[in-house]
Amino acid sequence: MYYLKGVFTQKFDPRCHVQYCEIGDDLFALRSVEKLWDGRLGYSSVEQTDGTNGVYLPQEKFPHAKDIWDSKNEFHSEIISKAEFEKIWLIAKNMGDSS
Repeated sequence: MYYLKGVFTQKFDPRCHVQYCEIGDDLFALRSVEKLWDGRLGYSSVEQTDGTNGVYLPQEKFPHAKDIWDSKNEFHSEIISKAEFEKIWLIAKNMGDSS
């Protein structure tokens, strides 16, 4: 299991600015949080694949953590800690659950 943060350019993804994912041992996303360009947060999970604010759980298989890459002028990817993911997950859940 690993945790991934992807920061996208607006040209690459006009809707999502930052995506945080919890990636399982099978390399599929278990939970995801997206920070949209308008500042809203949305989240999705295996239990709630069509999440809040139009966020859907990524369905594609992710690369192994050692194979994470960047694409110049499109996106930057980095491995983050479980604590960093859990922090943004709780913020997104609390925002979504209070609306």
